[in-house]
Amino acid sequence: MEDIQASISIFQKKVDYPDNISRPVVPKAVLEAVARVVDNKDGCELIRVRDGVYVVHYSETGPFQSELSDGWLPVYVMKLREWSSGGVTEEEFLNWNQS
Repeated sequence: MEDIQASISIFQKKVDYPDNISRPVVPKAVLEAVARVVDNKDGCELIRVRDGVYVVHYSETGPFQSELSDGWLPVYVMKLREWSSGGVTEEEFLNWNQS
């Protein structure tokens, strides 16, 4: 199958952080997403706020690769430092669908 180009990166942003802290201020929308994901025990949410884009994902091991440590919720949160977004035009989709 040949590769098809799509307009998925027409918007781009890089967020510069003044320091590399491990416990930054977290927007309320992120913690609300954590509550929903943990309550559902499944899923993933993408949160777009003024200071960046966050991915909130349910994970039995939390932010760790093996067992969940005491005191941690079963959720993995990622803040994207750089992102791009866009969409797919009808023409791009038809080109893919016909290949």
